[in-house]
Amino acid sequence: MIIETEDGHYKSVRTPAEERSLIEYTIRDMDPRSRECVMMLIEKGFEGDTEAADEAASDLWDIAPVPIEDWLEDPNLVGDIHKAIFPQHKLDIIEFFNGNYHEYILTGGTGVGKTFTATVCIMRILYEMLCLKSPQQVLGLAPGSPIYLAPISKTKELARRVAFGQIAAKLNLSPFFRGRFIETKEEIRFPDKGIYIIGGASSDAGILGMDVVSGLVDEGNFMGSGKMATRSDTESYDKAETIYNGLVNRIQSRLARHGLNGFVFLVSSKRGADDFTERRIRAVREDSMIDPKSETEWEAKIRALGVFVRDYSTWGIVPDKYVDQKWWTLAYNPETGRTRIVEKGSELHRGERGIDFPNDFLADFKRDPIGSLRDKAGVSVEVANPFITNRSYIDDMMDATLPRVFDVDEWNTEEDLEILWDNFMVKNLRGDPTPACCPNAMRHIALDMSVTGDATGFAIGHDAGATEIVRRDARTGKETTELAPIVHIDAVLRIVPPAAGEIEHEKIRDLIYRFQGGGMAVKSVSMDQWSRAPNEQLLRKHGLKVIKLSVDAKLDPYLTMRASLYERRIKSPFHKHLRKEMRRLEMSSNGRKVDHPRSGSKDLSDV
Repeated sequence: MIIETEDGHYKSVRTPAEERSLIEYTIRDMDPRSRECVMMLIEKGFEGDTEAADEAASDLWDIAPVPIEDWLEDPNLVGDIHKAIFPQHKLDIIEFFNGNYHEYILTGGTGVGKTFTATVCIMRILYEMLCLKSPQQVLGLAPGSPIYLAPISKTKELARRVAFGQIAAKLNLSPFFRGRFIETKEEIRFPDKGIYIIGGASSDAGILGMDVVSGLVDEGNFMGSGKMATRSDTESYDKAETIYNGLVNRIQSRLARHGLNGFVFLVSSKRGADDFTERRIRAVREDSMIDPKSETEWEAKIRALGVFVRDYSTWGIVPDKYVDQKWWTLAYNPETGRTRIVEKGSELHRGERGIDFPNDFLADFKRDPIGSLRDKAGVSVEVANPFITNRSYIDDMMDATLPRVFDVDEWNTEEDLEILWDNFMVKNLRGDPTPACCPNAMRHIALDMSVTGDATGFAIGHDAGATEIVRRDARTGKETTELAPIVHIDAVLRIVPPAAGEIEHEKIRDLIYRFQGGGMAVKSVSMDQWSRAPNEQLLRKHGLKVIKLSVDAKLDPYLTMRASLYERRIKSPFHKHLRKEMRRLEMSSNGRKVDHPRSGSKDLSDV
């Protein structure tokens, strides 16, 4: 399967060879003669319209379901939905059901009908199950067993809006469904078939214990993360990924042994490049490109071929609506975060990417270019809500000509660490070693300690004087001049745990003492509360003041850092990992915390 990309959007396309591989894998357990017959019938266009096929179908169906193409256009079956659904979504739904897919990833901009489309698919699944004489028998369940379809959202209230606001509303518009179900505050129930639609929250693990044949993860990219306690700290997990894995495992464990897949729908608008839908699409692309040589690899490839991906901008789902408008281009530089709006067809600068948009959205892009790139154009940005919006300041902060203090940027505490004294220390008039930069300044060490999970961040810095800064009052427009400190970072070090061990805090303390003994006037150390208790007493014995500082508890340290960065009052040696972390810092949705993307870190930026 090819997942095509164009202007930041994805589209899955199966090749004819993959279609054949999918069929051959499905019938691999048949005897050779039967496989040959099946392939011959398929190649000749056999559609099952024979008396034998009709007789076999009568054992399964109360009512023979109409093809998906006819179903979408029949007001007796879908009500007025056939008028409301976008034509492109109709084509996609037809391809999804006719293509024997089991997973539908629908993403992109806002207002493109993602949840609407997914709930129409849920209706089709319900329709086919209601047409069966016994859905339980076909699904391999015990007679009378309840069958569940589960829309899951960030909260139970949001899930109910999908279940009752979207699904139930559609069912009530259809003469086929009307009167066949009972709607309560907790569920939609089809008593004659034992089928239930029940909404769940992303934190509701109980729903994963039910016999779910179809799940809808709605706006999964906005479910956020949860915390899991570990031996040394807490680790975060992606709620959408956890729910998805639980649904897939539950559906597969119940249905796979009967040759069935069930259905999972992943529906979400775009946020950042590390969000779950983005990671899931990348994983599908990788699996679909496997050249299988084992049963496990075959299974991975076949499952990838069963994933249907569609990704639209707000205007891309209805292109005819905007064909006569003037078009513009948002030119944006992923490296710096800078944007500009130009007329479509204008030449882009080096490093820029261009996204075209119609005139109806010009005001949105002028007001919030990055937000509109994400929400309207449906293009994932590096981080959803970047804390440092203009990343060129990060490059301005780092000076590659500043001397290296360590022989490595990353240190494993089981290895030796060399301090390059000659690079940054000189002799004073008495012949004593002293720092070449600001020799009279007191040094401060900041630590973001860890044991086994995250890395430990280590930085040495000092006050290098002050500079005049002109600040403008946002309310009155009045300008004032203030003196603000200049901060020089002497060294940055990322400390990682051994392959099968823990970071030894004793060795980090010894590193601090080495700087003290080598002529640097280290007077204070800051760290957060959890690591302060076992280290504070020992550090105080060496004359160090220990300061409690938690960047997770308060936003102020990060706001101060950003202001200093924007006013060019910080200078640091170049450190690749620090640069990456700072570029990917993002503000939480409630604006109370600075965090990192799921696959990122902020061990160095925290110090």
